[in-house]
Amino acid sequence: MQNLFSNQKIYIKNKDITEAKIKSFKKQNLQIVADFDSTITQDNGHTSWSLFWKSGMMPEEYNAERNAYFAHYYPFEIDPTLTFEERGAYMREWWTKHLELFIKHKLNIDVIDIIIQDSCLMDFREWMRELIDYSAICNVPFIILSAGLKNTIDEFLSYHDANHANLHVVSNELKFDEDWYCIWMNKDVIIHSENKDEHDMPEQVKDMIIWKTDIILIWDSLSDVKMIDVNLRENALKIWFISEKKMDSKEIFLNTFDIVIESNLDSFDVPFEILEHIK
Repeated sequence: MQNLFSNQKIYIKNKDITEAKIKSFKKQNLQIVADFDSTITQDNGHTSWSLFWKSGMMPEEYNAERNAYFAHYYPFEIDPTLTFEERGAYMREWWTKHLELFIKHKLNIDVIDIIIQDSCLMDFREWMRELIDYSAICNVPFIILSAGLKNTIDEFLSYHDANHANLHVVSNELKFDEDWYCIWMNKDVIIHSENKDEHDMPEQVKDMIIWKTDIILIWDSLSDVKMIDVNLRENALKIWFISEKKMDSKEIFLNTFDIVIESNLDSFDVPFEILEHIK
């Protein structure tokens, strides 16, 4: 793991503890949980939500309503004065309204296919594809827990031949009619930025990982910290991809994460390197 401990773009809270954690991991006891947008994918501003209006394939009415919702609700998402409950209520309202737009404007599933095939809009972050493929070879469960759109994520993974049997996507899902127009969404389970956690996982996924004692967590947002209760695991390694605009706060993030990785092409291989090292 030479790159992990020698790369100046990688910051480690406690090298001895981190190295001991990695050495204690066993592949047979391991699971990986990761965010999708800007974690598995490149941090270029394109998400499984924003692809639709940035693609130019949606009606202008959709774009106008979507942008109005963003202007109204995004300030609440980043407002530090709000309580968790207050912010969560706003986020649920925002996510629900946006999902309803797909029904209102009769999103056709072909639009998702075409958007995903345009790699200029969304692509893997460097080394994430290799990490997913290698986790499949090692039969390590890889769970994508996302507040994005499951239909987009599934199509992205399928298009890149990365939808392996060990990979499970937990996210918001749209349903389509026989003509492939969006007609329904599950309003009872809206996964947004403030509530996504392992309790949203389907029972079959929970049953598969319940006995896994070691976990690698890969995130790009502080709100992702509560996705998994690390106290229920014997060993948890928390990895954070930090954007350049947040570099001034890296010491704060090191109080929460074991490894903070600067957005630099020479350091994205660290999660793969760690998995490769685990016996």
